[in-house]
Amino acid sequence: MKAIIFPHDEASALELAAAAASQGADEIVEVRVGNWDGSSAASAIAVLDLPDEVAAEDAFESVLAWFQGQAPDIVMASPTRTNKTLVGRLAANAKASAIANTVTI
Repeated sequence: MKAIIFPHDEASALELAAAAASQGADEIVEVRVGNWDGSSAASAIAVLDLPDEVAAEDAFESVLAWFQGQAPDIVMASPTRTNKTLVGRLAANAKASAIANTVTI
């Protein structure tokens, strides 16, 4: 099973990766909105680095083509406005399950 996680910092990256693994994910792709440093337990990291004047939800069309190629089974996001907006639209488009506001599983 493939999971895509959208954390907002290092701690949430590790928590989301553990939650995805507990749900049976054997491949975890971490998407970082903004280019921040930190540890990860994911199989791969993708960075969505946008200019300051561009909101992540406005980048939906650009991110969609990449996301569709990933074919995730589950999408998890830490509880931020940007993550909830972006993840919900992406998961719906991919017909994947989405868990927003993931804190603990």
